[in-house]
Amino acid sequence: MKIRVQTFLVFFIIQISSGIVHAFAQEEIDVVDPYQMKVSRSKEADTFYFSESAKKAGLKQKMDTLRTYDVFLEERPTPFGKAYMCNGSEVTKQKYADYKLFWNASGACKPCMLYTYDDKDRIKHIAYQYQDCLCGKYTEYYPEGTKKLEGQFKENKTGSWQNLKNRDICNIRDGVWTYYYPNGVFEKTETFVDGKLKETSATNNSASAKKDMNAQSGDEETQPKKGFIQRMKSKNKSDN
Repeated sequence: MKIRVQTFLVFFIIQISSGIVHAFAQEEIDVVDPYQMKVSRSKEADTFYFSESAKKAGLKQKMDTLRTYDVFLEERPTPFGKAYMCNGSEVTKQKYADYKLFWNASGACKPCMLYTYDDKDRIKHIAYQYQDCLCGKYTEYYPEGTKKLEGQFKENKTGSWQNLKNRDICNIRDGVWTYYYPNGVFEKTETFVDGKLKETSATNNSASAKKDMNAQSGDEETQPKKGFIQRMKSKNKSDN
């Protein structure tokens, strides 16, 4: 009888300890594997077809489309508890969890069309890629929703998605890239061959449009600053 009581007490202590650990774990917000999200969540993105599995099974293959957010997330301790921050501003715990749920979605692109939004749910760019490697159509937008540029990265025509960086099929601009001003007026085109700029052209209309815009905005800079494409290239250089 004495042994049974001791056994029960040990079991009871273990159960309490497990409950405490479990309760603490529920307060943490973890990044969720995007492939766990198997339902359609929006009209533009988040349809999961598991293209690689379909290909292996001999089924008709459709393209995955995923959503992600280009935001900076952090958790700050305060005297009143934990504060959840997005781009330096406090957000609700639920909103923070929503951002973090999709934050690492590029890891599930094998390959996919990735829709990237900002913290105000405005589309920033749409890219065909395999994880962090851009390898197809790319379109970028201004915050107002007008098209900023569109172009093409070097496509992977081999059918193999291994070692894309070493095979120079990762973030390599190829073909004609077209740029637009925020008002939708054509700015210029750039022609790339295997990542090297070969030609740039602009019309007189685009030059006058730029002059008008500068006059209205106090000669405000309209050329894109270091954005998504440059950041991806810098990331790949640091990885290498």
